[in-house]
Parts: sequence; C-alpha cells; structure tokens
Amino acid sequence: MSLSARPALHRNFHRLAWFAMIMTASTIMFGAFVRLSDAGLSCPDWPT
Repeated sequence: MSLSARPALHRNFHRLAWFAMIMTASTIMFGAFVRLSDAGLSCPDWPT
C-alpha cells in the first residue's frame, strides 16, 4: 500500500463508521417508536 492511499483509506473508514453509527441510532429510535406505539403487538403469536 502506498503512502498516498492511506488518507483515502482513513477517510473511507470514517465515512463507514459514521454511516454505521447513524444506522444504529436510527434502528434504536425506530425500535423505541414501535415499542411505545404498541405496533409490535400486531402479531402476538408470530414465532410460535
């Protein structure tokens, strides 16, 4: 790997980390919304 490729790799890693953090926070907030609106109870017997 050349020295000129390192900043691009570093920048791409930061973008991926931010994207993962935003997606994780979105999933948590959406899960809280589903839980508080009782939307998860629409199929109470589902996995069984």
